[in-house]
Amino acid sequence: MDIKEFDEKYYFHDSLVNSIAYDDKDKTATIVFDFCYWMQQGFEKGEQENGLLKVTFKNVEEFDGIQGTDKGDWWSVLDGDIKDGKYHLLIEDMEKGGVENPEYHDIYIKSDNVEVEDLR
Repeated sequence: MDIKEFDEKYYFHDSLVNSIAYDDKDKTATIVFDFCYWMQQGFEKGEQENGLLKVTFKNVEEFDGIQGTDKGDWWSVLDGDIKDGKYHLLIEDMEKGGVENPEYHDIYIKSDNVEVEDLR
């Protein structure tokens, strides 16, 4: 799907980031979320509320942001939207500043193709 379809279909607020990786050679950016399925349009009671979701941005023209793995409860998504033709994630990082004084990171990805894989 294209970036606009992706943005319209998925809502990432309060989902947690497990890992972020950019491969410059393959021009892919992959983010694995502990995803809030319960916050999605069409969610029905009785379905699994949270689970892993793998998002792969392909044909990446630009990647600007942090990378890392195993962040668990430390990296929480505050916002995900399109800015200047790029997908933008605002992440709250409680690992560095703690719960009282978290740091914030912006991630920008310019891509023409996004694949989503449900890993529940």
